Amino acid sequence: MKFYPSSFVFFCLALSSVFMVFSSNNWFILWVGLELPLLGFIPMFSLEKASMEGMAKYFLVQAMGSSMFLAFSLSVFADYMNCIFMIFGMLIKLGLFPFFQWVPSVMSSLTWVGCLFLLTIQKLGPLGLVVLCSSGPETMMIILVSGTMSMLAGGMLGFNQVLMKPLMAYSSVVHTGWILNSSLLSHMLTGLYVLAYFCLSIMLFLVLSKNKMLSVVQRSDYTKNLWLVSVLLLGMTGLPPSPIFIPKVLLMWGLIGYPVVIVTMVLSTCVTIYFYFNSVIPNLTKNQ
Repeated sequence: MKFYPSSFVFFCLALSSVFMVFSSNNWFILWVGLELPLLGFIPMFSLEKASMEGMAKYFLVQAMGSSMFLAFSLSVFADYMNCIFMIFGMLIKLGLFPFFQWVPSVMSSLTWVGCLFLLTIQKLGPLGLVVLCSSGPETMMIILVSGTMSMLAGGMLGFNQVLMKPLMAYSSVVHTGWILNSSLLSHMLTGLYVLAYFCLSIMLFLVLSKNKMLSVVQRSDYTKNLWLVSVLLLGMTGLPPSPIFIPKVLLMWGLIGYPVVIVTMVLSTCVTIYFYFNSVIPNLTKNQ
């Protein structure tokens, strides 16, 4: 990806929206905070010809989610009904169950740096609004179901992926599902998971970008720092000593009263561990 002088301005525009969302209690300002990342993200990556189709899809999806949020924030329906539809709007923007199909398609057309922006900064605003709207039992149940099913669906669909970008897209669906469920227990736990996941993602995506790694099985002589890529991928599994391990254990402990959710989370974890190991082991054995 080429960096232009305007890229810094667009980056600051996207970053400033996060502070707007987390510091405002006015619905219109919150909506503006949701739109600023879109206005900053699209110009930065639409300059790449290969990204044009993905940017068009991303714009349409984000516009749909924002329109739903704005319409029901000004609606005269009961408060809990408004919150339910606003959460559905945020689920569309986050790419979570049942609206996750756009994530692999958009990521496949972006550069690795674009994928990093898509899975980190672009998710902070919608996640903050989901936490803000999750006050009633109906909304909390929707969040729990969406988060749990996102873990399961992302794990299953990432099972047979051989391309790195779709694999990381489904991995993001799984991890965002964990983050969504953690928001039901503690804001501190949510922040801990977000921090750990974002740090791992930044290191991993920058290494993948530097090595131009596009496939799970790639010739080692074309991929430098293969051990570093493997260690970071294993860190995404959540196995100790991964920084994601402790937030996952705390979340499962907090949801111990929901056995179906716990079983689904364990199953999703086993599947994601498999496809991460499946992407690591072939590359390491080729170096022997």
